[in-house]
Amino acid sequence: MLEYMTETRTPRAGFSALANEHLEASRPLFAAMTGLAELQRERGQLTADTYNNLRDVLRQYWTNLTVLNKMVNKLLDDEHIISRLTRGIRLMFNEGELDKMKASLAQCRIAAQAIPEVFGRLLREIHVDTGLSMGYTALASVTGIHPEEQTGHRALYEMPTHPVRIPVDLTTVSRWKPKHTQGANNSAASNALYVALQEKNHKMIEHLLDSGVPANHPSGNSLIRIAINNHDLDSVRLLLVFGADVNASDPDDITPLYAATERAFYEAAQLLLTYGADPNVAAGPTQESPFALTLHHGRAHFALLYLKYGADPDDELESGDTPFIKAINRTAPCHLVDLMLLYEASVNKKNSRGETPLFVAINADRPDIVGALLEHGALPNLPGPKHMLWPSVHHPMILELLLDKGADLRKAPGVLELATSINSIEAVKILLKHGVDVNAKKDGIFTPLCTAIRDDREKLIDLLLASGADPNLPASEYPAFKCVTHHRAHLLPKLLAAGADADEPAGIVETAVAHNNQDALILLLNVGLDPDARDAAGHTALTTAITKSDLGYIEILLARKANAGVRGHDWPVNMAVKNPEILAKLLPHLATAAIPKGALELAVQANQLESVKLLLAAGVAVEDKNGGVFSPLTIVIREDRKEIFRYLLDEAGADPNKPGEHLPIIKAIRRYRQDDLSYIEHLLHKGADMNLMYRGWNAVLQALDKGDDKTLQLLAEMGIPDIAVKDDDGHSVLEIMRARGMKEEEQILTHGPKVKKTGRKPTTDRAR
Repeated sequence: MLEYMTETRTPRAGFSALANEHLEASRPLFAAMTGLAELQRERGQLTADTYNNLRDVLRQYWTNLTVLNKMVNKLLDDEHIISRLTRGIRLMFNEGELDKMKASLAQCRIAAQAIPEVFGRLLREIHVDTGLSMGYTALASVTGIHPEEQTGHRALYEMPTHPVRIPVDLTTVSRWKPKHTQGANNSAASNALYVALQEKNHKMIEHLLDSGVPANHPSGNSLIRIAINNHDLDSVRLLLVFGADVNASDPDDITPLYAATERAFYEAAQLLLTYGADPNVAAGPTQESPFALTLHHGRAHFALLYLKYGADPDDELESGDTPFIKAINRTAPCHLVDLMLLYEASVNKKNSRGETPLFVAINADRPDIVGALLEHGALPNLPGPKHMLWPSVHHPMILELLLDKGADLRKAPGVLELATSINSIEAVKILLKHGVDVNAKKDGIFTPLCTAIRDDREKLIDLLLASGADPNLPASEYPAFKCVTHHRAHLLPKLLAAGADADEPAGIVETAVAHNNQDALILLLNVGLDPDARDAAGHTALTTAITKSDLGYIEILLARKANAGVRGHDWPVNMAVKNPEILAKLLPHLATAAIPKGALELAVQANQLESVKLLLAAGVAVEDKNGGVFSPLTIVIREDRKEIFRYLLDEAGADPNKPGEHLPIIKAIRRYRQDDLSYIEHLLHKGADMNLMYRGWNAVLQALDKGDDKTLQLLAEMGIPDIAVKDDDGHSVLEIMRARGMKEEEQILTHGPKVKKTGRKPTTDRAR
């Protein structure tokens, strides 16, 4: 269990608790072992009942400890495999198996409570220390249970009151020169030493070393590491006495002291240091020093030992950290940090990433370590790399410590906004208590109040407003607008009560419509805001609702006296012609004079007959021109809207001779499409004058210019073309035809259409 806890970086969940229970359950076994030994020495006997009870208890122990041994071996095997293959999967046992084993050991411990009473007299006479054993003590040290807590004896580690430094004097350590040299170059002897170390055969080890076998294996493999891995202190001592190199690395780049640290072999580490081992020499796969390694595992007694022998808390490691910074984490015991502070670790030295010990302690959420660092001179305003107030906002207790020790709020503008953003009411209260600017912006943009609105933090809003937050100070947008755009209508009354000016800037009502926030819209209208106010882009709430085709908002706005004649994106009626249902809502709220010119023409373009009917019913003239030029009738011909064309002529009474950009008949001839003469024919049927001159042009001239015989034949068939009429240049139709050599066209116009071409007969007499 000790080997597993020293080798793995992250023991299985529940393993530490299991180890603690194992320690407690093992204590009665020491009493039983000592009692039975004393009973045998005195040739005493147990009663039959006592014997049977003790046998049952020990069998229960044997069964559970056998299972525990297999379990731990499996954990170790998998840990080694994981180490080699760099895998992260550790699910070797089913969920809860460690807890089951812990419960079984607890049952053993309860069953064994009577053991000390059985051997009570013998144990009292010999004053046995039931917790004293190398394995027990070592396991207790890594699980956090010191022997003194169990037995009243001195612990492995006590916090010193002042730094103690032990100079290494290699002239005072024990050395022995081999009496013989025959084993110096003997490979068989070297191999024999290797085997003897594995078997812990101390007599053979001493004999071979004294025969000249070198304490440093010729292959480079560390013999002393073998002894350390076996927790064989006597072999370690023998190798050192015979000259083993205490700082040499083996092929795995492991030094003896690193190995002793890794194996939690305290006595070996102590012995190595007296022989000159350097606790600052980097070793191992991550190039950590033994001192850094022991800090990583939180072994204070090792750390104290290394500090006494010159370990440097500020040494720069391969990772860029210092041992001091590396020791600061979420689980490190505070007394470990106190110990390094006692040995003058630098509280302001940065690692290669620019992090100070204080910054690391804050991020690890260690107020105890932060307090210790501040007491030893850590600078609360030294960026490391950020100002300390930024990370401390996440940890209110630490935040207060820093502010009490002089952290300057002016050097972290916007820290209140960050506290608001993470919804830390406690941090906000602490900052306000220490005088933070309640309106200070983070990154020059974000205010605490707008952030609280964005995140819907009502309690924080109350706190900020009560502390003087300005309800009219914009962040990315004004606070009142933030309530609208983020659907926080329930917060608007708080802002208005605090003095928010909803009219400045204008357009908040339009914003409510644009963001589909009906609650905010009604609230704003209820407090008297102008429904016709334009936003910065010139949009009104009504035109935005029309753009969204939202009848519900249109009805609300019109019911609250929104003016349907106020221009926003465009004139409301012009926008509404595309949707007759919306147009029908608007027109009752408008006088005819308020309907903009060209609305009827736009309805024609939109091909909305219903809108045309609504506009005409509202009093718009059927000849209404857009810009004084384009008439509905010419537009409907241009856009090919036949249904509306017939409605305008047949029902609305449009004048077929009223010009728009030109005469309707001329527009129809110009837009003649794929043998479709229906527009021309219907206009003529409704009284269009083919001889009417407008801008020096008429239908006959247009038909000649187009060069289409079918159109000419239709004109000749349905009327009497006047070939004597003259254009603006004074040329008659006849003169133009003859000048252009248009004999066939002249024939059509002067002698009537050919029946074989059109199938029609003239309906009137023609001038010759």
